[in-house]
Amino acid sequence: MELGLHSVSEVESVWDASEGILVNEVMQRQKQYLMKYQALAHAHNLWISERQLLLEAPRPLAKFNRKFQSIRWKREWNVPQRLLLKSKIVLPKQNEECIDGHGNETSSCHYQWLIKWTALGYGHATWELDDASFMTSPEGKKLIKDYESCHQRTDRLQNTSKADKD
Repeated sequence: MELGLHSVSEVESVWDASEGILVNEVMQRQKQYLMKYQALAHAHNLWISERQLLLEAPRPLAKFNRKFQSIRWKREWNVPQRLLLKSKIVLPKQNEECIDGHGNETSSCHYQWLIKWTALGYGHATWELDDASFMTSPEGKKLIKDYESCHQRTDRLQNTSKADKD
C-alpha cells in the first residue's frame, strides 16, 4: 500500500487459517493466518505466517484459536456495495488548484470514499482512497459513476425547488 497503512495499524483480529508454502531457502509448509487491521476494511486483510503473527499479535491469534473459526471470513466482504460519501483529500504536496476548488482532470487532487461493503452493516463502512485497486476496477468505476449521477440529480432537484420558491 502506498501510504503504509499496515505499518501503522494494529491487528484487530484473525479471520482464517491455511497451510501455505513459505518460499525461502528451503521450501516448507507453514500455517498462515488472515488478519484484519484496526480501522481498515477487509479489503486490506493480509495473510501472514504464524511465526510473524506470534511476534506481532499473539492475543488475536490466541482468541482465534479459542474460537477456532466460529466466524468464517467471507470473500464478499472485499467487494464494495455502495459509495456513501466523497471527501477531498488535501495533501501538502498538492497544488493550489486542488485546495481552492478549481482543480481539473490533470490536477493532483485525490478523494476518499466512505464505502459500504457487501454483506456487512453500515457500522463496518470505511474511508478508502480513490486509487485503491477496487476503486479503479470496472466495478469501482461504475459505483463512482452511480454516486456522481445520483448526486447530480439531487443537485438539479434542489436547484429547481429553490428557483420555484423565488
